[in-house]
Amino acid sequence: MQRFTKVSKSQWREELTVLDPVMPINGVGERAGAFNLRNSRQEIHHYQKVFSHNETYYESVPYQVPDGHTTSYVNEGNGSFREVQTPKFRTEYRQEERTRAVYRDDPVYREKVDYDTHQWVSIHPDVSSGKNLKSASEATWPSYSLQTHDRVLKSTEYRAEVVYGPKGKKHQVPVADLNSLATWSLNEPVTVTQSNFGTVKKVSQNDGGQTVDIENLETPNR
Repeated sequence: MQRFTKVSKSQWREELTVLDPVMPINGVGERAGAFNLRNSRQEIHHYQKVFSHNETYYESVPYQVPDGHTTSYVNEGNGSFREVQTPKFRTEYRQEERTRAVYRDDPVYREKVDYDTHQWVSIHPDVSSGKNLKSASEATWPSYSLQTHDRVLKSTEYRAEVVYGPKGKKHQVPVADLNSLATWSLNEPVTVTQSNFGTVKKVSQNDGGQTVDIENLETPNR
């Protein structure tokens, strides 16, 4: 049960369009509206970056410094060798001055207002449930009484419970709708397929009815 109810909200004035509400007729055709604007005030909408100043900082910069040499020998091919010296370098660091811009976060204010509008508000659920149905016709909606600006959202869920194995294990099989529910009868034989770990994988009706693949089962419509 839902009722089209007046509620108060807050919004940025620039994002708000004043509209008269339209009340629903038989639960449809409504418009929430936005009216009775009040309590205008300035609030922080967001922050923006604004240049403040430049600051000096120091950065460690690597550079190469000579650090001796390595000696190797090249065979001249005539029984003699030529000495070759290759310079070595090591890495050192020096502090270099840098400049960077510093920004501050300045608040940007916009006008905010309170206003009235409407929305569907849940009142309470009416539930009808039952077990061991002999036929689909025994599944009925609960009775309810609507006021002028009420509506009803209906949700259904059907399950068939199977009992299997020497210890009478129970497993509930989701059933999509009443027509599918009508194919299940009390005390009819079914085949339950389970894994080596005891997880139910599939439930099949032995009379050639539906087979429910538990692993690939989608959530039933509600």
